[in-house]
Amino acid sequence: MVKDYYSRKIPNQRLLLRKKRLLKPKELRKLIFSSLHFILFLSLILIISILLNHLLKVIVQSSYFSLKDIRFEGCKNVTPLGLMKLAQIKKRTNLLTINLRKLAQRLNSNPWIKEVKVNRIFPHTLKIKVKERIPVALVNHKKLFLVDKEGVLFKEVEPGDDIDMPVITGLSFSQPNSKLIKKVLVLLETADKTGVLPKDRISEIHIDNNYGLTLYT
Repeated sequence: MVKDYYSRKIPNQRLLLRKKRLLKPKELRKLIFSSLHFILFLSLILIISILLNHLLKVIVQSSYFSLKDIRFEGCKNVTPLGLMKLAQIKKRTNLLTINLRKLAQRLNSNPWIKEVKVNRIFPHTLKIKVKERIPVALVNHKKLFLVDKEGVLFKEVEPGDDIDMPVITGLSFSQPNSKLIKKVLVLLETADKTGVLPKDRISEIHIDNNYGLTLYT
């Protein structure tokens, strides 16, 4: 018995998938529109960035924001001239190019200064407000130092400094203990406020590990 053979072409699965993936005209237009919209958006951002960069260069190089005036506030023991030397800023410098943080760090290198705030006042002014340390006593520790109410030895005494204040002596350790010094200062302040012993009548406070504190008038 003879059988008839015939071949049947099996559809290519990949071809079928490609046919299924073909976009309809409406979907194709939507995809093209979205792509063009995205490209336009990126182009717009690039143009704006270039314009802003150019504008920034123009502003920085402009003489309109040049520094013409520097105002100092809170100066008592420090002088504006001394701070100007520390600031290292020349007039006619563009106000926008001044690094305020680094400027404040340079000014803080002066031992008298406890805090400093630097602000720009457009278009031509720089305002520098300082808060100085206030000495309340002297500490005799190998050398004579000024100490503030927080017990910080902030400066070695130099000619011209006011030294009409009590002297704390007896500190024998290598590094002064600010907490101990602060306790002594609290005692001085309490005695002064209560009227038991006015501060201006105390010439020396001696610290002794065995006998405690001794006040001399």
